[in-house]
Amino acid sequence: MKKLLFFFSIILVIGCSRNSATSNSRTFSFKKVYASSTISNTLKSQLEYDCYLYDNVQLNDRAYFWSKHKDEILNSLVIPETSSVPDKNLTLVFYKFSVGQDTIYKTAFMKKIDGKWYIHNEYFQKFADDPFKNGHGVEGKLLLYKAFDWEYKSQNIWWK
Repeated sequence: MKKLLFFFSIILVIGCSRNSATSNSRTFSFKKVYASSTISNTLKSQLEYDCYLYDNVQLNDRAYFWSKHKDEILNSLVIPETSSVPDKNLTLVFYKFSVGQDTIYKTAFMKKIDGKWYIHNEYFQKFADDPFKNGHGVEGKLLLYKAFDWEYKSQNIWWK
């Protein structure tokens, strides 16, 4: 019983003691980000959220770069093309943004639910016979290869 009482006393002292490392650390709260009624606003919200995180957690060079150039990244967002996936509630969005001469090419699958566009995080295999399981295997593969080629354009940019 004495050992148990001693153990809980130690735990209480440790728990109540002030840890200087913890009290000096900076904290941040999460920013609320919601889907929008347009594809471009949802993607812009996603990029803003990424920049917000990089503003507050800079542990690597990419985070520093994004934080430093966030205005240029956000203002240069362009969506040149969207493609609907046949017989699915999915749209493949081709978008890009840049800093200086570097342009990042990205894609995102998005789904419209209750009038708002949400980013869909399912992975589709371009080598599958029917990647979207919708009976349109050839079209699905072509769409995924097109997305791969689009993103491949920025493969050598370190901050993507």
